[in-house]
Amino acid sequence: MNPDPLSSWIIRQLVAATSNPVRQRFTNLTLEDSQQEALQKPTNVAIEAAVVFVLGAAATEEQRQRAFDILEMFWNNDLNVGAGEADSTIAEALHIIVAAGINRANAPMTGLPGEKPPTTTLTSLSDELGIRIDPDAFAATFVAEWVKAVQNESESNHDLQELVSLLAEQASRNDEMHLGFEERLNETLRAAVQSFYEQCRDGGLTVERRRQWFEIHVVPAHKLTEEIFDDYQSGFGEVLDALRSGRGLEEAMQRLKKIQRRKITGRTSVQRIARKLLTDRALSGTSLDTLLIEYVDAVQEFKRSDRAVDEPWYPDYINKFCALIDRGEDPHLRENYPEIAVVQDLKGQLALPLEMVVDLIPKRWTAYQEAYSELRNAALATG
Repeated sequence: MNPDPLSSWIIRQLVAATSNPVRQRFTNLTLEDSQQEALQKPTNVAIEAAVVFVLGAAATEEQRQRAFDILEMFWNNDLNVGAGEADSTIAEALHIIVAAGINRANAPMTGLPGEKPPTTTLTSLSDELGIRIDPDAFAATFVAEWVKAVQNESESNHDLQELVSLLAEQASRNDEMHLGFEERLNETLRAAVQSFYEQCRDGGLTVERRRQWFEIHVVPAHKLTEEIFDDYQSGFGEVLDALRSGRGLEEAMQRLKKIQRRKITGRTSVQRIARKLLTDRALSGTSLDTLLIEYVDAVQEFKRSDRAVDEPWYPDYINKFCALIDRGEDPHLRENYPEIAVVQDLKGQLALPLEMVVDLIPKRWTAYQEAYSELRNAALATG
């Protein structure tokens, strides 16, 4: 295996992050040419370890090499992933970079049933192995191994010592790195649809393949959707309760801001999946075609449960409220919001859309559960 091209891509992405002036966590680090060269070896070690771990002990050397070859196809200069928020740590930035690369290679949503040659993606390799290649798991393994390898290499290479010091300072921030629920759900749905296309093209959906497809791809999507439901229901409910009582509003608004930011990041991909499925309505003539379309549509509709709070002034208010808290100013003073002066009864205006969201979420969730149950029953049927 030759991980050099993949490692070079990761290093280029990290260099781009460190050179971004808004990234406060990187202001004391400039990755010079000598440091980039020194990072090649530990990055190679980390990428090899991540491939071995995620593919599992049953994978052959040939299958591991295929994973490298597939990643090299997709990890190129066309994929500029960014590196998270302005205050991201180096490890957090790397996690996002690598996970985004796996996401793209997992399910590029290219190709339709019947086209030749078949698309070559990590999804086809994961189906062959009977596993799901999870971007979060891959990125977490990569980052853990990368940090250890950089530390080991720094003992004989002084070019990495400054980086090791910064990694040590940021270590406490790296305990719970993961993608947002919505972004993970998007990746899982895209992989499910890509696998469906490839299974239909590669001999059709037998009973065994249909069941394997459902367990590997749809069940994880359902579990993520359950987590999103719990998070939305409690998150929006807490804000409404805090608004009515006047207690704990600062903490509730901070949580609402995090949900809002996650949703913005994760919104577009599901829309693309839904549109593609509608365009390809006659996927392959299987009994799952319509049910899969209805399932993805139900996910999309559930994620839109908070549409009532999408009015332009609403996220502006959330952002301003949280910014005032960060600056130590009073977030409750009405005069701090001149840009939304048109909203006279701010508390009342906030409550109305929140009430609509809190009321709509369980209804949309019921519709989602029905779509999931119908897809599950059809996928697991014996005939």
